[in-house]
Amino acid sequence: MKWMYDLYGAEPIERYVPVYDSALIAIGELLMLGTTDPDSNADHGVAFVTAFVASSAMCVDALGISLMRRNTTGPDPTIVGDTVSVDALPDIANPPYNKAIVNPGAVYLAEYDQTDTMAVASTSTTTFTVTSLEDDIDTGWIFMVTATVSGNDANLRQLTASAAGSATMDSALHGGNETSGTAIKILPVNHKTVDLNAEGTGLATDAAINDCISLTNIENYVADDGLSFQPLRARKHRGLELTGNAKFFSAIAMLDHIYRTP
Repeated sequence: MKWMYDLYGAEPIERYVPVYDSALIAIGELLMLGTTDPDSNADHGVAFVTAFVASSAMCVDALGISLMRRNTTGPDPTIVGDTVSVDALPDIANPPYNKAIVNPGAVYLAEYDQTDTMAVASTSTTTFTVTSLEDDIDTGWIFMVTATVSGNDANLRQLTASAAGSATMDSALHGGNETSGTAIKILPVNHKTVDLNAEGTGLATDAAINDCISLTNIENYVADDGLSFQPLRARKHRGLELTGNAKFFSAIAMLDHIYRTP
């Protein structure tokens, strides 16, 4: 993730904060306050950890993105900002500190991770079927990352209607009916079930609705060969056949920030 802007017009506020991870904190990883017991020899409930949790606790008491890479196996000299951390936090008075952006009103640009996809069951003309597909994602999009039918990979389609398990695309896939393949789910704007990938650095695609309600998607963006970075819009991008280099992004805001007062 990268800093994009602040909802209140502030510049990035950078602070050194205590952190904990058993292996790695990456540059651009979203952090949240840890929740383990104070005598657990982990985050002690005071250090910040990855914001990815496979539960409704994801992004609760979120902080912002890490600006340093903490690597428990030692620094990588090829990566700027990579530093050595400790394997755990045996002493609450001596945690490692990372520089992070801490703005409560921060909006971050997060890329949709195309290695984290959902399996496509089939398509039939404009009907797009995925087992356990999230309901109520009308005006969202799907992008075919892989396909078994020639001409269907890299197809971008907007969802004009959706139901649990299936949705209606704005037009049929270019190559015809699909029999399997994989796709990412690009969420509607102002959607509040935004899912992080396991690294906490981008957005994941789970077919079913996830439990996280602590992020919101403000805007989607697309970029591709010959297509400059731009907001994703129905009037311009419906029914496109893009390339395998296409990338998609979301501007996300934190709804449960540790320093935001009611």
